[in-house]
Amino acid sequence: MQGASKIIAVDINGKKAAKGNVFGMTDFINPKEHPDKSVSELVREITHGLGVDYCFECTGVPSLLNEALEASKFEIQLDELLTHEIQLDNIQEAFEILKKPDCLKILINF
Repeated sequence: MQGASKIIAVDINGKKAAKGNVFGMTDFINPKEHPDKSVSELVREITHGLGVDYCFECTGVPSLLNEALEASKFEIQLDELLTHEIQLDNIQEAFEILKKPDCLKILINF
């Protein structure tokens, strides 16, 4: 309905693929069928290496959240957000910098 060219569902339960089709899913990934590849690799294969514009991770499992990020396109210019840089030893200074109106993001060097 919104013009998406690909709607990719990921689940270890293959029976959910039929339900996904009802909701417009174009591709289904069962990670158990591809033990040698990560989910993000499989998504990138389907999207010809580009990744997805939007990704919804609904389990709350930290490793899967990371996979969702890895499967997404990187559209943000992170360097433009970086306004301050400090050493880990000066971590308390970072909390003060965060209060300044010109602070967007702080890079903390370990």
